[in-house]
Amino acid sequence: MKISNTAPMLWFWRSFYQLRYLLPKRRPLFVLNVGAQKSGTSWLRATLKKQKICNLGLMKEYHIWDQSAPKEILGTEFNAVTSWIDEAQASLRERMLQDEDFYFVYFKNLISRECRITGDFTPSYSLLPEDELRQLTRKLVAVGFDVVVVLLLRDPVDRCWSAFRSHYRDLDQALPTD
Repeated sequence: MKISNTAPMLWFWRSFYQLRYLLPKRRPLFVLNVGAQKSGTSWLRATLKKQKICNLGLMKEYHIWDQSAPKEILGTEFNAVTSWIDEAQASLRERMLQDEDFYFVYFKNLISRECRITGDFTPSYSLLPEDELRQLTRKLVAVGFDVVVVLLLRDPVDRCWSAFRSHYRDLDQALPTD
């Protein structure tokens, strides 16, 4: 039985190709979660945050790139300091709004030898025009990230009921029986 000289070489390359999954990625990963509200974005963030290789920073929703989104759709003015952020978060956000490069510097500084994943989980980024979302992704790649854009969706009726229940829970009121 004659053995081809190429067989060992093919075996080597096939094994080498499979080993690449064991090697750490050279570029850190940026998770840009643009999923809908009440669709699992908090769960995904909490799950990632438990990982030792992940540092998502001070806030879940940074609301930096959605400033041009129609306020009628957002239903709130995100430039105003509101009850959903504390003083440290407000000053961080203000700095990012004043200097967009600081956004990239901030997330780059969250990366270390041990920490290879970071990200921004702002559902209203799904309202961004396609070209703005592409431009943001290009900027993240330019500063050294591999980017994963995540869009989580949920049945619209279930999502609305969940938002309705959450609204009353936040008001400390019982759901109306009618």
